[in-house]
Amino acid sequence: MRTRVRGWRWRRNPLRRRSDVIEAWTTVIVAVLLCFGAPLAGTAVGWWAYGNAHATQVTQRAQRHQVPAVLVEDAPAAVPSAQGGKQPLYQVKVRLTEPGKAPRTTLAQVQAGSRRGDPAEVWLDAKGHGVAPPPSDAAVWQHTL
Repeated sequence: MRTRVRGWRWRRNPLRRRSDVIEAWTTVIVAVLLCFGAPLAGTAVGWWAYGNAHATQVTQRAQRHQVPAVLVEDAPAAVPSAQGGKQPLYQVKVRLTEPGKAPRTTLAQVQAGSRRGDPAEVWLDAKGHGVAPPPSDAAVWQHTL
């Protein structure tokens, strides 16, 4: 039966080889990198991803504005789902009136089951085209994680 001697690679010993010392230092360096380096790198990448997603959110909020609208047609009915969750969004025609401009009709995403005449909020870009809303704070954090 062999006896394990702890730290034998570190002791002064005439049988200790150079490769034993290199192996011991390599083991220490790998252990430190696994315990400290990987979590630090993951945290740094997470903050970088958050910064990019947040900058995109701020830019889109500055470039887009929300306008009240009224549905011109019915949205398809809500489909029962075994998962529960949020109802899907459908594109339907809406009539909107921007301040200082004539009323016009465009497509907008509304919740399933919305009826003609219901109020809705439409996001428009600088050119007046209907666009998706800017990402929410929850979407930014989901992207980060």
